[in-house]
Amino acid sequence: MAQQKSPFAGMSLTDQLRPRPAGPDQRLFNQPAPAEPEPEAEPEHPTTTPAKQPPRPRASTPRSRATVVETEQPRHRDTTVSTWPDDWVAATARALRRPGKESATLRLTQDEKTQLRDLVYSYTRQGRRTSETELIRVAIAALLEDYRTNGQTSALARVMTALEP
Repeated sequence: MAQQKSPFAGMSLTDQLRPRPAGPDQRLFNQPAPAEPEPEAEPEHPTTTPAKQPPRPRASTPRSRATVVETEQPRHRDTTVSTWPDDWVAATARALRRPGKESATLRLTQDEKTQLRDLVYSYTRQGRRTSETELIRVAIAALLEDYRTNGQTSALARVMTALEP
């Protein structure tokens, strides 16, 4: 039995579909784009940079000149090294190798949880397996050491004082 030839043979897929009237989403793309304002002139002094301003809706009148802010050279051009002593770092690493037996529940904000996940992801991308629990244990060890060393001038004591009503 001979196979019948398809009536759509040789037609492109777009030719096979019936055209539909343009919906509101398609009409948005068919509108002419507004005219771009001409770029502003560069500042005369190479040591100045325009201050960042939040984006504003386009207006029909041209913008005034951007505010110019002097660029300041950073004081410390080298990498900042951690202020924690090497013996504390080694002791904390040894403590983290022992699994914690006590459980604790804590509540985090969504932002704190996101930042914690970002840290775990960052270390994972560098080839270092870690967990949120391990990072929290490091933070607790740092907080306790700071309190042991500095007492009432530690970060913990200062935050607790600021939380008082």
